[in-house]
Amino acid sequence: MSSRQLQLMASLVLPPAVALAGAFVLMQWLHLSLLEFLLLAVGFSVFGDLVGAWRNERAIARGQAALCNDVHGRTGTVLEPFCRRGAHCHGQVRVSGAKWKARSSDGDLECGDRVVVRGREGLVLVVERIG
Repeated sequence: MSSRQLQLMASLVLPPAVALAGAFVLMQWLHLSLLEFLLLAVGFSVFGDLVGAWRNERAIARGQAALCNDVHGRTGTVLEPFCRRGAHCHGQVRVSGAKWKARSSDGDLECGDRVVVRGREGLVLVVERIG
């Protein structure tokens, strides 16, 4: 198993495990019944969702929304070198303050290269090198 796979597993397993352990300790410390604890957890969950939605709305208003459709024509910077896979090269770029997966048919792009967005396929940007 590669270190990247281990990191991914840890990022998926560790937060819920820590949350459950913390929840159990909190439940014991506050002397809550299971029902009271579940109601409190649902309340925090709803509150977290509302805060997340509010932050997304603010990001959209500032033009930093990662899923906005208006990225076409914007410029960005290559964050990691593009590797050829099949007919296209794939890598990561930063456009409008957000990281995106991207593909290009311009050949290998290096870190720091400037690119312009020519399209989008799902969550993958189609980019071209500037200059």
